[in-house]
Amino acid sequence: MMATRRTHQKSRHGCTSCKQRRVKCDEKRPVCTRCRQRQETCVFNTPAPLIFVPQSRPPSGPPSGPPSMRSSSTPPHSSLNGTLPSLNATTPTTSSTSAPTILHMDQLELEMQWLMHTHKLFARDEETRRIWEVLVLQEALRAPFLMHGVLALSALHLASQPGEKRRDKWLAMAISHKSTALALFTDQLAGLTAETTAEGPPEVQVNPEAMMSFAGIVVAFSFASAITAPADEGPSLSGLVDIFTLARGIGAIFVSKADQLRTGSFGPLYNIHTSSSAVPDHVRVAFDRLGQLNVCCNQQEPDLVSLYEKVITTLRDLASFAYLHPSSLTLVGGWAIRVPEGYFDELILHRPLALVVLAHYCVYLDLARDNWCIGPWGGIVITEISTLLTPEWLVYVQWARDQIYRISS
Repeated sequence: MMATRRTHQKSRHGCTSCKQRRVKCDEKRPVCTRCRQRQETCVFNTPAPLIFVPQSRPPSGPPSGPPSMRSSSTPPHSSLNGTLPSLNATTPTTSSTSAPTILHMDQLELEMQWLMHTHKLFARDEETRRIWEVLVLQEALRAPFLMHGVLALSALHLASQPGEKRRDKWLAMAISHKSTALALFTDQLAGLTAETTAEGPPEVQVNPEAMMSFAGIVVAFSFASAITAPADEGPSLSGLVDIFTLARGIGAIFVSKADQLRTGSFGPLYNIHTSSSAVPDHVRVAFDRLGQLNVCCNQQEPDLVSLYEKVITTLRDLASFAYLHPSSLTLVGGWAIRVPEGYFDELILHRPLALVVLAHYCVYLDLARDNWCIGPWGGIVITEISTLLTPEWLVYVQWARDQIYRISS
């Protein structure tokens, strides 16, 4: 007797859980029927970049974000767009009965991961730690893009743990949450632009605390995702320049809302106090030599002398913070935000002096190597810089190489 042929077309777009069980997925988003019945997290793997690249909001046409985050009947910010189901005691239905609560344990586990571990990577003291632990999560309850960012980074943190058996699952969840978060964040950026340029009333309510928190999370995600990526997509000089570009975009948000951020409940994050006594003498000497090198190399070009003087001064000023709070992520974006834009033009062109200056920055980056999302970045980038410099220039990065290789050993 011939076997009965299947009555449905085989699809390659089902969720990961149904694929693992080799069962038909009805592809209902955000949660397919089988996952809803099994009370499991439903993940649809869709292509998404691991590094955030800001994009302009299209003037018209349908949304371009992941299907799981768009609904014609649900306001964009009234919920988490269906991707994070409500944990209310009951779910309203058209009948007189109420459906039982569905607990999505994976998402609860990610929130616990944030509260217990992940938030600490942003802290430089107890006061700032509490802000990231509690206040940021409270903001996330009102800002869906931030909640997705929190869950994305927490999932990536879990995936980065040595020997984690569910690594692939956490990576898939990290990418899924990040994709949704970035699409929602684009709406917030559009609202901020409208408010700042007075082109009309913003379409969404701008929340600078949530936006700055999310921006910091995206920078951390960019660093960490490179570490978990294949070798050819790992930490690199060009990748670091991309992150600097991202950080400068964050700076634009901060400048437009600086007073509100400094005086609000998130103020301690932006009111930084340092002590020059934390800077070792050999670091001061290294930056003095760097300043002399600038004058010597660019003596025929006063504009370049002025440009690099500002860059080196900014790097020198951050030394006390780097040695006082070596594992804090504040330093990572802080320098990029303060440096003149012309320096990054020089860096993209691989100008020798620009590379030498960046090698000194890599010393700071390597001080944060125990931060799980930074890890080997400093050492990898300075190694790449060393291959780009000729022997006569290589001598000027010897101090930085000695610091990183000695510390790493």
